Amino acid sequence: MQRASFTPNIKFFSSVSHETLINMYQRASIYWHATGVSIPNVPSAQEHMGISPLEAQACGTVPIAFNSGGIPE
Repeated sequence: MQRASFTPNIKFFSSVSHETLINMYQRASIYWHATGVSIPNVPSAQEHMGISPLEAQACGTVPIAFNSGGIPE
């Protein structure tokens, strides 16, 4: 886990268990879905199926996402 230097409330995780993920979704105020940002030469920046915003919403967390990739569907 890394903590952003500009605020103690933002955390970045590379991998967590399913149970931990559910717990984090439930404790979060919002879920910011950052994929969909156009990054040159990074095709993986576009998520084709926006499952993580749905997971967050199922746990009662408001997802915030870009209107691109699989998100609008």
